[in-house]
Parts: sequence; structure tokens; C-alpha cells
Amino acid sequence: MEPPPQADTTPLPNGLDSINLNTPYVEIEQPQQQQQINTTTTTTTTPTTMSMISYGEIEFADFKDSAVLDGTLKLQLQVPPPETERKLLLIVMVDKSGSMRHVWNQVQTALQYLFTNTLNQPNEVILELVFFNNTAFRLPWTVDNYRELLMNERASGKTCFAALFSLVGDILRQYFRKGTAFKSDLYYDPKTDVSLVLLTDGSHTTVRDHRAAFSELQQLIKTIGCATITTHTMGFTENSRYSDLDGIRRILGSRPGIYQYAEPSDGPHALHDKLNFIFKWVFTTGDTFESNLCFDVGDNIQFMESGSSTLPMKLIFDVDGLCDVNVSVTRRADSIMKPVNFTLQLENKRFSTVLTPSLVAQTQDAMVIRNLSRYHVELNKLYTRVNSHDQKNVPSDENKKQYIKELLDLQKLLNDIDNALIFTFSRVPRQTITEMKTNCLNQISQLLELVNGWIKTEWTAKTSARMANITYQFMFKNAGRQRRATMKITRNANTMMREADNLKQVDVDIDEVLEGVDKDLLEASQSLFSCTLSLCNWAELVEEHDCLGFGLSIQRPETVIDDPTQIRINDYSTTFLGKSTLEDAIALSVHSVGQEKTTGGFEVGRDKIAAAVRGRGREPINAWMPLYLHDAHWQNIKFQLRNIIAYYTTLDPMAFSYDQINTIFLLLGTMVSKDIGERQLQLIIQFIRTCREITHHFKFQENIKKQLISLLTKPVYNVSEQPKNIFVVIGYLMIFTDNEIKELLGNDIDWIRLWESLVESAVRRSSFTFLREKEQSEIDGVVNDILYGEELTCDTDSKLKTEEDWINNIFEQVTNYESKEVNIRHDSDDIDKYLNIRRLQPTPNSKNDFKIFENRSYNLIAKYSNLLENRGYPTVTAMKSCLQFVYNWRNIVNGRYKPELPSDFDAFKLIDSQFGVAPTEWIDYIKSGMTNNSTNSLGNYLAAVHTYYTPTAAASLDKSIILYKLKSMICQGVMYRVNRVANAAVERGVFTDTCANPLECLSEMKRQVDDRQAILLKKMEQALYFSQRISSGLKSTDLDLFSSTIPKHGEPGFPIFIQQWQKRNLEIEVPFAEQKVLMILSNVRILILDNGEAVAFQVKKVVWNIGKKAFNRFSAAWGRDRFLQMSFNADHQRYLLDKQNANPEDLF
Repeated sequence: MEPPPQADTTPLPNGLDSINLNTPYVEIEQPQQQQQINTTTTTTTTPTTMSMISYGEIEFADFKDSAVLDGTLKLQLQVPPPETERKLLLIVMVDKSGSMRHVWNQVQTALQYLFTNTLNQPNEVILELVFFNNTAFRLPWTVDNYRELLMNERASGKTCFAALFSLVGDILRQYFRKGTAFKSDLYYDPKTDVSLVLLTDGSHTTVRDHRAAFSELQQLIKTIGCATITTHTMGFTENSRYSDLDGIRRILGSRPGIYQYAEPSDGPHALHDKLNFIFKWVFTTGDTFESNLCFDVGDNIQFMESGSSTLPMKLIFDVDGLCDVNVSVTRRADSIMKPVNFTLQLENKRFSTVLTPSLVAQTQDAMVIRNLSRYHVELNKLYTRVNSHDQKNVPSDENKKQYIKELLDLQKLLNDIDNALIFTFSRVPRQTITEMKTNCLNQISQLLELVNGWIKTEWTAKTSARMANITYQFMFKNAGRQRRATMKITRNANTMMREADNLKQVDVDIDEVLEGVDKDLLEASQSLFSCTLSLCNWAELVEEHDCLGFGLSIQRPETVIDDPTQIRINDYSTTFLGKSTLEDAIALSVHSVGQEKTTGGFEVGRDKIAAAVRGRGREPINAWMPLYLHDAHWQNIKFQLRNIIAYYTTLDPMAFSYDQINTIFLLLGTMVSKDIGERQLQLIIQFIRTCREITHHFKFQENIKKQLISLLTKPVYNVSEQPKNIFVVIGYLMIFTDNEIKELLGNDIDWIRLWESLVESAVRRSSFTFLREKEQSEIDGVVNDILYGEELTCDTDSKLKTEEDWINNIFEQVTNYESKEVNIRHDSDDIDKYLNIRRLQPTPNSKNDFKIFENRSYNLIAKYSNLLENRGYPTVTAMKSCLQFVYNWRNIVNGRYKPELPSDFDAFKLIDSQFGVAPTEWIDYIKSGMTNNSTNSLGNYLAAVHTYYTPTAAASLDKSIILYKLKSMICQGVMYRVNRVANAAVERGVFTDTCANPLECLSEMKRQVDDRQAILLKKMEQALYFSQRISSGLKSTDLDLFSSTIPKHGEPGFPIFIQQWQKRNLEIEVPFAEQKVLMILSNVRILILDNGEAVAFQVKKVVWNIGKKAFNRFSAAWGRDRFLQMSFNADHQRYLLDKQNANPEDLF
């Protein structure tokens, strides 16, 4: 076939608006009579010469020295759009049986979205909403009442498909006038297409014959030849029969619909999202056709995906009859620019054209696009292989491993494409690359989820449903965190299977283990550690291959996928529960109230507290942690630890990652920060033992020591080097003996530094919460008041004679104040009123010594400490509780609580020998050490640290040092409250160690505040001086004086100066106004000498070239015509200056 001539002015067929004139016009080879492609019906036959390929080109990347070049075939296909007058009858069938109760709110939300979408469609849509359980009925909705009707519906009863199919048949008969006695109804055509959408979570459960009802509906649909009828199905939970629903969407209608599947573990919004996808498909998708894309074999061009000159593919047209196709191709470089014969075979039609390739320059973005195209091709090939499996062709273990390997390799290649590099590209390639990369990652995520499902379970109907679901690659987008969670599942799959095998081999003979032990100790242990629900003690649970733990109430934001320490621990319970018992309780609760109200999902907030079961005190429990208790008990736990920790953190037992171990220590630190009774103490001590065993099991000791070293040696304000949660560090401190960490915390000075660093970090983090929106002048005001305090006008107490008296008085003021509850809202000015925050005015600072205590009041420090005590995270109250508990517990662990104990005393062996029950003397010792008769202020916390770790010097405690540390911690925490500011301070070296040298820290804070005040003061002086210059220049009648007041172009005040001359009626107020403006515009001063000669002088070295915006403003002030004349005069003055300064020889 010869290439057609170029046709720049050829009229376009069938009303096409545009065509790329750089590509050849499309030649069409068609028989004279052929079936028209129509998006609404396939039964109409019309002779036509329509244009199928309205746009086509082949684009290659011009890579030098390549034998084969990669390229892209781009096609835009057009078929006749549906008739504009055709309507859509949408019948949505919703199962409202009792089993739908736990997701009914999602269904209601999705249906409200459906109504909103339907009412805003450009074409007419008739919506019929059918609910069914034992019976079926149509919802009699109107625009005004549909919301109320939807919210009033409740899920209850059985499931009867027979009633549903009968009612749908009645609706179709009524609408298409079937079964009437009128002859005119035989040919009635309402010009309407039909979409049926069925949502159910189960199978038929009544005695009515649903098969007969379905057959009757199927026969009725076959009689409706004037409409396209499509059925889409949605299965929820594995109780929904995939084979039935897949068969319904295939055979009930004139063309197949789509199938979707979801279950509670997919997340709280999965059902809602997938229902909305079906509705979007109904409103936006047209016909789907099988096609073949072909090149001539002799043109040396192939499709990457097929490796040949032919590519079969399914084309999906939208409701406007358009379909865009982008496929990857390769061609030999020696024939790259030769025209290509291209043919599209669509059903029984054939369209041909000649395309001339074009070359794109070799750029970095072109290389990225080429690589992404190849990855996309490899992914499609892999998907084809995965999709070939079914119940008869189950993948082998080798298949699964190979698929996982290939998917991970592809994902690594995609992740190697740096996002920072992508954003350096221009808009068009950036958008292309971003779309290609995200689409590939989303498809990999779906395939990984599918293959991981094969690893978890055998092939079931649920597996088939998942397979059908994934065939629509573009329908459901995984978020980035979901993608990372799927990766963790894949990485853990082999380990999980190995540990499951190990667990099966565990066989503990509990009677043999407990033979000959102290019966009183065993009885005390079994009495305390028994399951509240099953009433079985831990020994009985071991016999049943079960284990004991305790309940928790937690919330999980989505960020726990990336940072597990973001998990929120509402409270812990002293209710002990068996693992299998709680799992059963969760299953029942999910069935009753749903996943979100049982586990909490990934929702946070005070009103989002979920409960799978209630504890001994009616406290909510939605999570669980195991306890060590005894080696026999631990055998059933250690091989399940990965699943337990992963589920606790992410609600997915296979999404384990190493950093999730920190959540265990976060829990431990949180537990000791709360009020503790005797039963809580028994639980905490046993949980410390459990955390120690978990650390050994995962060999986590070195990781802990690295984080402690970082805390002790790196600046607190080097945020990236610090632990993400303070309670995690506190949890670390309780599982080691002194000998195990003597190289880190070998003396009292190290411990003082550690506790002061922890509280300083808490002050900084809390300051960000309190003062995140404050401007720098307000922050400087707070720091200034903390540095110098409030100067008293007179001596308020005649007893305060010496500096020591004042120090004692101020120490009492800031440490033992009257503690008050602080209620502040971050979206109000409550914090401003409470702290009396005001801007620091730029005035010379007379307070030049922050070490003076005489005649000073530091009420702001007391207020800030009270704020930290009540609203900090962690609060000072919690930090002090942790300090007291850790100090007393470490005395027990290291045998210091009783002088007569032997040197080889091992506290952990002792508690193991008592089956997890702590000795009574331990409980009494900790309780006596946790008494608190003073205010939980920041000053008392620091004083307690020094008292604990320098007890001999406690009586002579230097209160001035405590006060300096208090001031420096708050000042530096407030100043460096933002992470990036804190990191920058460390990099610049302006951060100071408050523990080692608080006075140096205060000096640095003073310097920074004074420097900023000096800069502001200088700016104010410059602004005042400049204002005086402008004023004198405006009023002056001496043009020489005025020329001296003109600022240089580029000075800060120059824009303000120009604005003064852009005002109206200046000639009335300013003498010689026009001459002054000419001087500004031309930068030239013209003087007339005594002899009448005119002499030109340059006013400033830098000339100001007036811009368009300034020109318009001058024109508005002076009048356009007049200002044009003034501009001409200014140009003339510059000409005179240039002529005067020119070399005479240059004039000729």
C-alpha cells in the first residue's frame, strides 16, 4: 500500500475536531457494508465510512550507538458515540440480610455517593434501588427524602435471591412493556440501556426456588433486543459464592459486566471504595472489543510485550467512543525512519494506515521513560503467567517463589528511579513518568497481595475471587503505606512458615515440668495468672497449646506502617486472657459490630476507642500482649512472636518488621508512667521479664545499646540521631543489669546526663505543640522573660537579704508552686493568655545579666513547668514516675535493695522460680519508693535526679545550678522547638549541652535574642532616616538637595521612594514635582550655566529602567499622555548626557 500524501487542509471525517498534522492522514480499508461499532448496542447495522484511527504516531528515543531502539506506538481510536437521547436504567440490588450489619454504614455511605453521582450525570439516569433479605422491595425515593430513607434502613433477616430476581424481572417488564396484551408494545423501544449491580455477602438461604427465578429473569432479558443490558457483581467476605456471582455477571445480560471482591481485612473502606468503582465504571465505560495490532513483518518492528509484529489486546472505549492506546515497540536502528504499515483488526473490521516514525532527543527523562516501558512490559508478561492459574492449575511452591522473586526485582528497579530526579524534569515527561511508575507499583502491590494469599492458604473460592478481582488492574489503587506493608508480608513469608512448623513440633508435658515444685508458689501463680474469660490458668493453657497474656486498649494511625512507635496506648489492663480466647472474642465481635469497632482499624480520636471485649473493670480491650511466666509457657509463645507483634502493630500478623519490637518497649515505658497498684506492679514486673526474653529471642541487645549511645553522645537537638519516642528508651532501661550496660552507664554522672537529656527532649517536643504557630518576635519575648524574669519594683520580703536567700526563694517559686489544671486549645489564643506572650520590642536591652536573682520573679518558669506537668508529652508527672520506678527497680535487679544479698544474685531467675509472681518485698520496696509528696514540677524532677544519683550531696544541693538548667532547658527547647531549626542549630554549632554547661547555653540564647533585636533596631533607624530623606526631598525647592536624597536603585527603601511619586495631584503639594520626576526617570540633572549653555550631570551610578507595572502606575497618577511626554523628555535628557560624554571622533 502506497503512503498517502500529506493533507494539511483535508477536512476531517465524522466531525473530528483535530488531527496531528505532523503525522500522515489515516487511510481506511473497509468493505462497503459493515457493522457499525456502537457503545450502546451491537445489534445495529449501518453502512459507514467512519474514521477509526483519528490520531496515530510512532515515537523513538534517539539513543546513539544502539542496534535496536525502543519506542512507543500512540493511537487514539474513535467509534461513533452513543445516541445522546439514550437513557440509562440503573438497578442497584443490595443485600440487607443480618450478616451485613457490620458493614452497613459503608453500604449507606456508598449509596449516598451513588445518588449524588446519579443526580449530576449529563444524560438521564433512572435509578432503581432494590433492597432484599427474606423479601425484596424498591426504595420509593425522591430528591428530598433519599438520605433519610437510606439512613433508616437496617440490616436484618435471611437472604432470598428468588425474591430479588422476581422483583427485578417485574421492573424490566414494566419499563420495557413486556407481557402486555397490546400489539404496539411488541415493538416498544424506550431508547434505554440497563446496568444491574448486585451486592451480597452470602448465598441463598430461604426455601424459595432461586434457580427457577434466575432462569425466568434470564429468558426475559433475552427478549429485550433494543437495549444493552450488563450485570456487575460485588462479593463481600468469603461466604459470597464466587462461582455464582461470576456466572451471574457473565450470562445475565447482553454483554459481561465486572466483578469485585472485598472482605473485612481489606480495611474499613474497601467495600465502599469498590462499590464506587463499579458505579464509576457504569457511568464512564463504553464497549469493550478484542483486537489485534499488526505491523508488516518486513518493516522490522515488533511489540515488546509479544516479541512479534502482532499484539492481541482488549480495547475499552469510554462513553464518548474514545480509546487511547500506548504500547511499547522496538525497531532496528538502521531502518528507524522508514514508514511503517500498521493495521488494526477490531472484531470483524480492519483499519490500516501508514505511520512515519519520529525521533525524540536522547535525554535523561527519555531514558527513564524507556526503562519504565520495559518494566511495564515485563510486569504484563508476569501478570499473564500469574493469571493462568486457577483451581485446576494451582501454582506450585516453585512458581510462588519465582513470582515473588520477579515481583521484588521489578519493585527494586522501580524504587531505584529516584523521586527527587523525577521532579527535576519538565511537566510533560514528569507527569508521564509519575503515572507510569505509580501504575507499575500499584499493579505489583496487587500481584504481591495475590501471591502472598497463595502462601498463606490453599486454593479456595476466595482465591478465585481474588484472581477475578485483580484482572481489572486499574480499579483499586494501593496507597504507599499499603504497598510497604505488602512488602513486609513477602519478606516474612518463609520465616513465618518455618516458625509455624517449629510451633507444631512443640510438645510440653506440663505435669512433668511442674512435678516436685513448691505447690504454694505454683498455686499463687495459677491464681493470679489465669484467663478471665475461659477461667483456665496458665498451666492449663499450656496443655491446650495456648498461652496467656494481658489486654490493652490502643489506637493505630496509618503512620504505624512507617513508624511503629506512633501507636497510641490508651491504657493497659490487668485482665489476663488466653490468646485463643481473645481471638475467638475478636471473631465474634467482628461478626457482631464490625472490624472497625472491634480492633479500631486505623482510626484515631477520643470517639474512636474500639473494644473486642471488656476487662475485669469494664475497661475496653482491643489488643493483647503475651507474658513469659515460665520457660514451659514461653515455648508456645516464641514461635508466634512475629505474628503477635505484627498484628499488635499493623493488624496484619504477617507484616512483621524489626523496628516493631520498639512498640513492646513503648508499652513498657507507658505502663510505668501511670499510677500503679499492687496488681499492676505484678503485671509490670512480669512484663519486664517478658521484654528481656523478647530482646534475647530477636538478638535486639545491640540495637538497644546503639540507641542509648546515640542519646548519651549525640546532641539532643540532632533529631535524626535520637530515639523517636522517650517511653521506648525508658523501657530499655529496665531489662538490663548494671554489668550488661556498664560500658554505657557506668557511673552516676552518666545516669544524670541520661535523665536530664530525656526531660530536655520532652520539653522541646512539648514546646513545638504549644508554640508551633508563634512568630520569632513572640518566641524571643518568651525567651527574654525566662532569661531575666520580672524585675520587682520593691523588696517584697525583708527577710531576703543575701543572694542565697533570693535563690532559695526563687527555687521554691518555680518548683513547689500550686499545681493547677491547664485547659488550652491550640486553635485559640489560650496559650497567649496563659503565658502572657507578647512581642519583644526592638529596644536597647538594659537587662544584661541573666545571672542576677535579686529582686526578680520567675513566675513564667513556674507557669511553663505547670503546663509541662499537665499537657506535655510526656508530661513531667509521667517522667517523674518513670524516674522513680526505674531507679527502684534497678536497685532490685542489681541486689541493692537488701545489703545481705549475695554478689551473684539474679532477680530474673528468682522470679522465674516463682512462676512469674514477684516477691512481696519487691512490691513493698517499689511502692515505698514511689511516694510523692511534692509538686511534679520540672525543678523537682531535676532535684530528684541529683538526689538519686548523688545522695551524699543531696543535703547541699546547689539550687542555682538547678535554676540555670531549668532556664536553659526551657529557653533552648522553645527556641529550637522545630526539628529543622534544631538540626540547623547543631550543624552551625550554636547548640549547647545544658547538662554540662547551662550558663553557656543561656549566654548563647541571650546572644541570639540580642542580635535579632539589634538587627530590628537598625532597620527601624534606617527606615526613620530614609523617611526623613524622602520628606525633605519632597518639600525641598532646591533640586540639588533633592538629587542627593534620591536612593540608589537596589536599596531597601527605593520601592517606597518610587511609590511617593505615583500619587495623584503631586504638583499641588510638591514644588517642582515634574522636574523631580524627570530627574528620577532619566537619572540626569540639567544645569544652565551663566553663558546659557546647558550641562548634563549623572545623578546616580546605577540607572533605573522603569518597568511595565511602574509605567502604568505613573500613567494613572500623571495622566497617560502627559507621562508619555515626560518619558520622552527623560529620554532626551539621557541623550544630552550621552552626547556630552561621547568622544568627538565617535560622532563621525
